Amino acid sequence: MAIQTDFTIEQLRAFVAPYVTEPMDTISDEDYLLDVGIDSITMMTIVEELRQKGFPLTFIQLADNPTIKAWHALLKEYAAEYGG
Repeated sequence: MAIQTDFTIEQLRAFVAPYVTEPMDTISDEDYLLDVGIDSITMMTIVEELRQKGFPLTFIQLADNPTIKAWHALLKEYAAEYGG
């Protein structure tokens, strides 16, 4: 499966927006997403959706630092490593 190498932080914010309980424009990239509606079940859903986009992430990786900034860093890391 091809990795989506152009997944910007803005795209990630839009991707996460349906799962949070606060408006995305009030959430910083460093806010702890568990404080704004992301729970473990939701995080598993996000992992599966990201895998469908070609990112081989795990629940543990997202749970380790649940922020937009950290998740984007993981996406960039995998895109660089596997996306060419």
